[in-house]
Amino acid sequence: MDKLKKIKLIFALGNPEEEYSQTFHNAGKIIINFLAGKNANWKEKNGFSYLKNPCLIFSKSENFMNESGQAVKSALSFFKIKPEEMLLIHDDSDISLGDYKITFNQSSAGHKGVESVISVLKTRDFFRAKIGIRKPSLKRKKAEEFVLKKASVADLKLLYLTAADLIEKLRLKETFPET
Repeated sequence: MDKLKKIKLIFALGNPEEEYSQTFHNAGKIIINFLAGKNANWKEKNGFSYLKNPCLIFSKSENFMNESGQAVKSALSFFKIKPEEMLLIHDDSDISLGDYKITFNQSSAGHKGVESVISVLKTRDFFRAKIGIRKPSLKRKKAEEFVLKKASVADLKLLYLTAADLIEKLRLKETFPET
C-alpha cells in the first residue's frame, strides 16, 4: 500500500442533482462528503467542486455519472496532477454494502462513470476505491434495478463506516477532519 502514499487527489463520482444525493449510485459522493466534514466549504470550478487541505485535495463531479470523465480531466489539469496520483471513489454493485476494494489500472467492468473517465483520460493508470452497494438480498437483481434507489439510514451508516475504514487503509488519518 506504499503506492497509495502518492495520492494527491481523491475524486468522487456521482450525480449532481439533489434527487440523487442519497442514492447508492452516489456512494462516492456520500463518502467524500463524510470525509470532508459537515462544514466543508466546497469551491466550484468547471464541472467539479473541490476542497483543499495541506496534504490532499478532495473533489467531486458536478456532471452526471456518464459524463464524469471531463470533470476528472478538468480537475487533474487545474491541480496539475497526474492520473496515477488520483484515487477515484465510486459505487460498485459487485461488492457487498459495507465492503470496498482498492485497485489500480483496471477496466471499468461496465461502470459507465469509470468508462467515461478512462475514455477521456485515455488511461486506466489511476487508483480506484470501489465502494460496495449490493445488499445480500439483491444478489439476483441487475445493478440498474437498484443503483438509483435511496439508501436507508442503516445503509448510510455502513457507508460512513466504510469511509472510516478507508481513512485507516490509506494511512491518512491526520489528513481528514474529525468524522
